[in-house]
Amino acid sequence: MAKAIAHRGPDDEGFWFAPDGQLGLAHRRLSIIDLSPLGHQPMQSAAGNLVTVFNGEIYNHADIRAELARAGAPVHEIRGGSDTAVMLAAVEFWGLEAALQRFVGMFVIALWDRRDQSLTIVRDRLGVKPLYWAISDGFFLFASEMAGLHAWPSFRKKVDRQQVVAFLQHSYVPAPHTIYSNAHKLEPGCLLRVTAANPTQPTIRTWWSLEQVVAAEQREPLLSVGDTEAVDAVASALRDSVRLRMVSDVPIGALLSGGIDSTAVVATMQSLADRPVHTFTIGYHERDFDEADHAAAVAAHLGTDHHEWRVSASEVQQWVPDLPTWFSEPFADSSQLPTLLVSKFARQNVTVALSGDGGDEFFGGYNRHLWGPRVWQQMRHAPAALRAPFGRAASRVSDDVIAASWAKISKGLPASMQVRLPLVKIRKLLALLPHQNIESLYFSLISWHQQPWELVQGGKPRHFARRAPRYLNDMRFMMFEDTVGYLHDDVLTKVDRASMAHGLEAREPLLDHRLLQLAWQLPDHFHIRNGAQKWALRQVVYRHVPAALVDRPKAGFGVPVGDWLRGPLRDWAAALLEPSVLNREGLLQAAPVTRLWQEHSRGTADYTYILWNILMLRAWSERCRPEISHD
Repeated sequence: MAKAIAHRGPDDEGFWFAPDGQLGLAHRRLSIIDLSPLGHQPMQSAAGNLVTVFNGEIYNHADIRAELARAGAPVHEIRGGSDTAVMLAAVEFWGLEAALQRFVGMFVIALWDRRDQSLTIVRDRLGVKPLYWAISDGFFLFASEMAGLHAWPSFRKKVDRQQVVAFLQHSYVPAPHTIYSNAHKLEPGCLLRVTAANPTQPTIRTWWSLEQVVAAEQREPLLSVGDTEAVDAVASALRDSVRLRMVSDVPIGALLSGGIDSTAVVATMQSLADRPVHTFTIGYHERDFDEADHAAAVAAHLGTDHHEWRVSASEVQQWVPDLPTWFSEPFADSSQLPTLLVSKFARQNVTVALSGDGGDEFFGGYNRHLWGPRVWQQMRHAPAALRAPFGRAASRVSDDVIAASWAKISKGLPASMQVRLPLVKIRKLLALLPHQNIESLYFSLISWHQQPWELVQGGKPRHFARRAPRYLNDMRFMMFEDTVGYLHDDVLTKVDRASMAHGLEAREPLLDHRLLQLAWQLPDHFHIRNGAQKWALRQVVYRHVPAALVDRPKAGFGVPVGDWLRGPLRDWAAALLEPSVLNREGLLQAAPVTRLWQEHSRGTADYTYILWNILMLRAWSERCRPEISHD
């Protein structure tokens, strides 16, 4: 199991077994804090009661050590300077729950208590670090990646068809589910406990939740502050978050796209550094997807030590067949490719890299946060009985007609209203017309295919289960759902697997839970104002760089997959989608998949995203050889 995730920790390996044989712990170490043998894991507490394997970082471990000393804890017994040792001391002194509330970090902590022979596993508040678990042949298993579970001899890879439907809809399998019916993800902010006496009956409860944060803010009025005060507060919180994440005993840098989020992080980082910060970006020869020039301009203005790798299409494409190796559960956000490449590039110079993930979820940065509520407010007054037929008629309009119409309309729009991939977004907009409430409209917006069950043999329709409190307005409802869903299921999964594939530790300052709390205290106009998204965060950036360097349409971090599927990746895709292969496998419906593939190949339609989902599922199936029931 440890060997299967060796890429996550290339520096060291450790094992610990309970004397009675009831527990085995394995750890692969990426050495970041205290590189000496004193940081070796599994690690025992000073008193010997606790044994841990720990993944991640407690960024404020120095502050916690100082607080322990002030409280009279025996800090002289803490061996070495690792955050792991401080974490164990904090848990022993204050208890687990009280210690967790003090931790600022990203982590999965597994603690074996020798006194009652219980194992407790804790996942960080926002799910930055992953945890999979399963029951297999009477054993409780857990690992940082699904590959760890695959290595257990009796683990069965039993595909859950309904999670295949979910994957085709979203490009990921939503937590707490996995692609297997007999394996699970521990959700963010949750705590799992299992005992040696009853290893097949774990209990799970929440120790932190966004709902608790939102509810606390609802009890008090939102901050009544002026523009300068609000921006100062965001800048100060970001500065403290970046400062903590710059603590490292190994070389550190940052990933820079030149957008608002990564620029906010890098600008703050450079303001705290005493030398130019290493920044990294990749670019493409396809200009529609290339952001390297924007990043270079920002880096030059900030004075960073900038590194750029302009990759060719062939260099990116050669990674495609091996994606299931790094994403051992089906995953199809196509920005996984550039994230893998920029992580590989950065690792040549640094071991830790800060990134800008989290700004969209916390500060209203996705297009749906701006347009979704507006569209719904306009739609809701028209009867669904009228909207639905119009939507069906509009869906039959050809892509060429839509593209030509948008080209005419967009000429008169300001830069802030220009969009990349307009055809995909217009199609999504047309699909919204039949919806009868904000929940179903949001579910449609985050779905790449509106009826994915039609592609799966034995698939059934899925329905949206709202998690956001009812008292939130439409914009905040979407921000809430994105934070508890898309953020950790897609964004953080992508960043964790891509960075750890190369032994690079990614740190996300915008995901500090204290910054999240501040963001939820700010009134709406600090998130979206006059059509400008992430208003407060933008003002922080403008203090460091001219607005012209970062104000441009939101581009994401994609690659031209659609064109590649018609060109250099065509043979690879055609082999995976061969109807006889699909029928033999017994998971996907050959006829509708073939129709999608043929229409896309001919250029009569653009099915890039759903086809990429299908292809990543097929590539994963070919590589991992799951157990597919034909019942």
